[in-house]
Amino acid sequence: MRRAAIAALAQRPVSEITRHAVLTAMQDPMSFVRRGALLAAGELGFTDAAPLVRAALHHADADIRDAALEAVGGVWNPADFDAVWQVYRLDPSMTLRKKAAFVLRAHVDQSCWQEVFESWQVDPLPRHRQWAIELVEEYGTATDVPRIAHLTGDRDGHVRLAAERTGALLLGRI
Repeated sequence: MRRAAIAALAQRPVSEITRHAVLTAMQDPMSFVRRGALLAAGELGFTDAAPLVRAALHHADADIRDAALEAVGGVWNPADFDAVWQVYRLDPSMTLRKKAAFVLRAHVDQSCWQEVFESWQVDPLPRHRQWAIELVEEYGTATDVPRIAHLTGDRDGHVRLAAERTGALLLGRI
């Protein structure tokens, strides 16, 4: 019932009462209530909930971590990068590591793109290798083309084509 109430609050105009109820429910002892509150905080963009969302990324319960990953995009703060990066690199759940990668892709910026690129360029998932190339295209220069040269021989055709296109683009041939 409490989770349903929190979910209903997320559909109403935001008030201080709503904010207080969601923030309080984020610390509820019942995990299903906490998950609902995390989701509501993200949907409503309660940036003051960011520290609680960030802490939930390290919770022992995988369902809580999952809800925190869903929420973190709505309350994103550059300080969240390290916590989401840690989930991507170390979480025991492959599903949550993949979800963390999606969150990171949406929030990578000039300050952290190279660290993410270094990991994604050798990731077993083709999608992540392609995202690494996209990061070079978005933030890199012609001097970064050698960093993606090995991906022009990738086993995945989409990755190969993306690497070739980005290399040519950055070298000014397109």
